[in-house]
Amino acid sequence: MAKFIWAEKKANENPSHQVMIPANRTGYHIILAVWDVDDTANAFYNVMDVNVKNGQGPEIVIPDTPSHVKADQVTSSSVSLTWDADTKAKSYTIYRDGVKINTVETNYFVDKTVDANTVYHYQVEAVSYTSTVSEKSSELVVKTGIKENEIEKKTYCSFAFACNECNG
Repeated sequence: MAKFIWAEKKANENPSHQVMIPANRTGYHIILAVWDVDDTANAFYNVMDVNVKNGQGPEIVIPDTPSHVKADQVTSSSVSLTWDADTKAKSYTIYRDGVKINTVETNYFVDKTVDANTVYHYQVEAVSYTSTVSEKSSELVVKTGIKENEIEKKTYCSFAFACNECNG
């Protein structure tokens, strides 16, 4: 049912194996994988559940692309993002300007690492329980607010020579 090529190498020299399930085997299967731990008598065990349908191999569940990504609240120091939850998703990866910035297990995220008065481009991707990844969401463009102390304030004086704060 499975073919393992060991080649009598140390565990760190032969890190991957192939498991081939014959096409005529369908239904629910449990695959037990065993890895040697370095040159010791110890081993690492991993059990995988697979559901083989129509001789096509294991069913791969890909979560839906996150939809309705929006910024619920935007300030000069944070951006609060939300999107529709997907029951096939275990977690969500958030990207800002094309760079991964965080992974969360909820359908919301608050980015507190933004600068004031700056444009950012956000995308979200869903990650399934088997680590398959959805397409990234549509890009959301957000501009953060201006810090209150950066807002231009003018003090108007009737006698400029008597006003130390007068700049207009």
